[in-house]
Amino acid sequence: MSANNHDIAAEGNNSHSNPFSRPVTPKTSPIQMGFIGLGNIGYMLAQNMALKGPIGQTGFPPILVWNRTVSKAEKLLGMVGADKARIAQDPEQVAQECNVIVVNLANDDIVRAIYLRIQASLKVPITVITVDCLLVSINGSL
Repeated sequence: MSANNHDIAAEGNNSHSNPFSRPVTPKTSPIQMGFIGLGNIGYMLAQNMALKGPIGQTGFPPILVWNRTVSKAEKLLGMVGADKARIAQDPEQVAQECNVIVVNLANDDIVRAIYLRIQASLKVPITVITVDCLLVSINGSL
């Protein structure tokens, strides 16, 4: 038996020593969190996530935030630092770069407009989790 065949045979024998072994689970990339809307609730949620990060995740990337009033995003960035938050140019950037997006918007019309923009910007089907913290009417939720 060649050295390579011997190594393969030995590995095969070792795999039988633990009948419950399975391949190592691949590591996933860190969660990229995004926030659209930095009103009273959105600002506090974004601040908390920027400073503490997702539970059980270390070395997480800076959150990505967007707000119609840029000064609110700049205020958050000034408070938490550039290593904890980045400001998006538009909500489409948040949708394209993040896999979890927390949405906090003021009313039905704004919600509808932002979601239509996000939908139009996603050319390829991707998995995005949105967490809506919205107070919209019944008609706005349809």
